[in-house]
Amino acid sequence: MKAALTALLLAGFTAASLAQSVKCRVCDQPIEGPFCQLEDKARGGQADVCADCAKLESRCFACGLPVKAGFTTLTDGRLLCARDAREAVLDNEEARKTCLEVRDDLDRLYSRFLSFPCSNVVVMILDRFTLESLFKAPGYSRLCTSVFGATRSHELGDGVYVHTISVLSALSRPRLAAVAAHEFAHAWLTEHLLAAGLTAPGLVALSTG
Repeated sequence: MKAALTALLLAGFTAASLAQSVKCRVCDQPIEGPFCQLEDKARGGQADVCADCAKLESRCFACGLPVKAGFTTLTDGRLLCARDAREAVLDNEEARKTCLEVRDDLDRLYSRFLSFPCSNVVVMILDRFTLESLFKAPGYSRLCTSVFGATRSHELGDGVYVHTISVLSALSRPRLAAVAAHEFAHAWLTEHLLAAGLTAPGLVALSTG
């Protein structure tokens, strides 16, 4: 009986200690009372958020968590919390160079099997409004668009193409690399598989899995 009481007391002290140590991810204050666990879309896992902060309508574009103070407002209205703003590539020229480096990495990785388009590709870093306008642009029969990037391929004739790859600005470096790889894959698929009779939806299905 004495051992059981001791175990219950220890469990109670442990629970109380854990409750005191829980801080809200948003306001960084100790949480007292009910709280929410919200998904961190940037890094994965769950974030503890107090009830008041969970009601905030302003959200970080990258992680999806509420923002209250210390956040960055981008020119297109997107918000980045302090952590994701530090990890974002905010300089557009640096982001463009990162995309081109990804293309070189792809070439080295698949050098035994294929070569990705290079001299016939234009890479642009765009804000949200400009990128979203590409979804509505008329006159493009082969257009790959996603939340973070878009690829437009123009056939000049005799199997020669020019590709325009547009990538959303202010992404983290890992996200930027993933988007660039995805869009370069679309450019390669357009050049090499259209001859096999695949349509644009077919190409999208192949590249997105």
